[in-house]
Amino acid sequence: MRRLTLLFCLAALAAPALDAQEAPAPATTSARRRVAVLDFDYGTVHSYVTDIWGSDVDIGKGIANMLLTELVQNGTYTLIERTQVDRILNEQNLQQEGRADASTAAKLGRLLGVDAIIIGSITQFGRDDKKLNVGGGKIGFHGIGLGGLGKKSSKATVAIDARIVNIGTGEILAVAQGKGESKRSGLTLAGAGGGGGGVLGGVLDMSSSDFGSTILGEATRAAVTDLVTALAAAAPKIPETIAAITALVADVTGSELIINVGTAGGVRIGTEYTVVRPGREIKDPATGSVLRRATTPVGKIKITSADESSATGTLNGDPAHIGDCVGACPLAPAAGPPAQKQGLDPAPAPSTPSGEGVGVHPALYTGPAAGPFTWTGYSFTGTEHFRYDAFANFGGQAQSGFYEVDATPAGNGRVQLRIQGRMGKDAFSMTTTLAPNEAIPLAQMAKLGPTGIALFSDYEQMFTGHQWQVGEGWGGRSFSFKTESTCQYAGVQGLRGVMRSNQVVMDLCVSPNVGLPLAVTTAYGSGSGNFSYGLKLTQFRP
Repeated sequence: MRRLTLLFCLAALAAPALDAQEAPAPATTSARRRVAVLDFDYGTVHSYVTDIWGSDVDIGKGIANMLLTELVQNGTYTLIERTQVDRILNEQNLQQEGRADASTAAKLGRLLGVDAIIIGSITQFGRDDKKLNVGGGKIGFHGIGLGGLGKKSSKATVAIDARIVNIGTGEILAVAQGKGESKRSGLTLAGAGGGGGGVLGGVLDMSSSDFGSTILGEATRAAVTDLVTALAAAAPKIPETIAAITALVADVTGSELIINVGTAGGVRIGTEYTVVRPGREIKDPATGSVLRRATTPVGKIKITSADESSATGTLNGDPAHIGDCVGACPLAPAAGPPAQKQGLDPAPAPSTPSGEGVGVHPALYTGPAAGPFTWTGYSFTGTEHFRYDAFANFGGQAQSGFYEVDATPAGNGRVQLRIQGRMGKDAFSMTTTLAPNEAIPLAQMAKLGPTGIALFSDYEQMFTGHQWQVGEGWGGRSFSFKTESTCQYAGVQGLRGVMRSNQVVMDLCVSPNVGLPLAVTTAYGSGSGNFSYGLKLTQFRP
């Protein structure tokens, strides 16, 4: 995947620069980040806890509940209900033993549709000294009094470490610490004559007045308050994860809608998307491809639940119809080969180069794509012609254009590619000769601009040895790939797959006997620092 990372670096360098007077101000957003809090790990202080109460008490859940309440009162974040977190944990069979594991937290965060997950550990929970407490025939362990009369009174101290986890990558976005000390001293942690306070089912109710009146309760409250301040200060480090979607309304029941895109397509619970009604299509008279589609506003849908392939939400606005668009309307591909312009020669029939050593390929998929199949980029017959509609968006600056690619035999099994294109005011052209399945070198690829990079990525390296079949995928620690559906462009059927690597998403459609993608879109980041670019095949001659 190192090659893939280099490509996105090149794309970022190739992004059009803004004039100084046109540079936008740094993006600010008033939208509160959605977070969920997992139970804290208390393995480090487990023996201290059992000494205090005489049995195991889940102070990690108690402190998480306490933190959740204070974060809500603070107002910096939007918090997910505890019951919703527990439901997902049960449904996915995720164990609380992994409560401090970043990868488990990231997976849970994606299912909850939040921007980040807060996990952490309790690192100190007891007295501020290390002396044994002897009295009344009882001995305290680890410096913790068990209720006997101590020879020395001391204060209680609690320390908590928290981490904010990126749900897309599992990386730690920020760390925060909270530490608290009781304002008064006591002979026992339970306080002057008070009980431990509110232990039910092995979980400590830290909001109870019984616990709050103890010196340990005072220290816990102070530590959580300190932690909330640190977590609130870290909010700007959390990227917003709202993804642009292209979806359709699949079902309407009053104001409740079901759409045909789910969490795999970037939909998240709690997000609002625009609903529009598609109107007439505006087509290119030369190619027959859809350039744009007129739309009429309907309203907004707020997502209430979602799975991988669909989502449910509540509509605010005019009544919706099945087939209305959510987010953006998909552009339908041309129904068949483009009509020839008057005065131009007709498109040549498919042919096979003779005596050049270039392999013959089977017929194209013009019906539903069959799977599984393997796909290798840059596998050409030497007669192909491609034309793509292209687009790019760099931090809100949009461009459109086209790319054309023509392949001719170059001898000894090699193929010459002639590439020309335009994005906005910038024109690109290049000629290169490739061996079978050879990718264009990075130095030459950069000459085609960032959108050209999306078309000429090192696909042979990415997908060699893997089969495409709807529902199947593969991946590793830093990336994942899944074949999600069928697709069609320029009359050629294929399969659509999505690759995710850190903040990068590559969405592409391929057909087994076409050496370049039928369509590809890549996107990186969010907010004013994001960029995306892609191409869709509008003409193809094998």
